[in-house]
Amino acid sequence: AAAINYMTITTSNGVTTYDRVIRFADWNENNEALNTGRKLAFIHELAHNFDNPFELAATPGVSWTFITVFRSKSGWTQSTPNTTGYTLSGDGQWWYSNDAEFHRPYGRINPSEDWATMWELYFHPSATAEPGTNLDEKLQVVRNFINSLK
Repeated sequence: AAAINYMTITTSNGVTTYDRVIRFADWNENNEALNTGRKLAFIHELAHNFDNPFELAATPGVSWTFITVFRSKSGWTQSTPNTTGYTLSGDGQWWYSNDAEFHRPYGRINPSEDWATMWELYFHPSATAEPGTNLDEKLQVVRNFINSLK
């Protein structure tokens, strides 16, 4: 794997702390194709630092509502829908709208992977989304979130 990302959650005296550790494979200055994949892995894993509303709510100056808005673009829900218009996610814990569009199939795993793959699209210089599509709307949420950090 190009990168491994894991989070530990600890609670002490009523205070919850979220700690993330991201480990990357070695850079290979002789293999540009491999390094491109590692650049995307870096962006993808960095996005996971901002994919959890509870984590964001604990971060001063950062709004957790971006995640809620982003999830709504694909209809993400953990409740089993009472309609046939939804598909069970890759991890079996979420549902998304059949009309949802994804940058890569990996985004169908869960809303966190959807968010992280959209960061790949946002930061990758040659990647594009068709105007007016669900991807364009998702990209706008990512763009708004990034701009809010400035």
